Amino acid sequence: MKWKNKGHEFDQAADNYLKNIEKLKRIYVFGAGLIGTNIMLTMQEYGMFAGFIDNDIQKQQDGYKGCRVYSVEEYMKVKSGFIVVAVSEKNGPYIIERLEALGLLRNEDFVLHTEFCNLMFPIISLYWFGKLYVNVAQICLTERCSLKCKKCAHG
Repeated sequence: MKWKNKGHEFDQAADNYLKNIEKLKRIYVFGAGLIGTNIMLTMQEYGMFAGFIDNDIQKQQDGYKGCRVYSVEEYMKVKSGFIVVAVSEKNGPYIIERLEALGLLRNEDFVLHTEFCNLMFPIISLYWFGKLYVNVAQICLTERCSLKCKKCAHG
């Protein structure tokens, strides 16, 4: 395979993402839970976190991790950001269906957390902030087979 456009492989994707940079400056995380917390911490580091969106009325009243939690209806009144859906695979389709029913477009107004963390944000981080974002880093401690396949370093 011949390397084409060396060093600029993601320019087109970056152009597509960065045309909506005003939206991306304000990331709302749909799902005030473990997955959402991890995304919130990263977005706070980059100064992009705007708040949580969650269906839990108690979290909407009390907040979560010291942050404001909006209802979907509250968000729809202002629609001033981009939503990262940070829920389990089981609840993802329900949330996506709800957001689309409200007239929001996938990949333009919202995206699943896996797509955001693995595809979008690394490119945004590199092209907009000049920083390399790596979602997962692993170190292989041994090449030797331990026969402990469940936690295999080569897995």
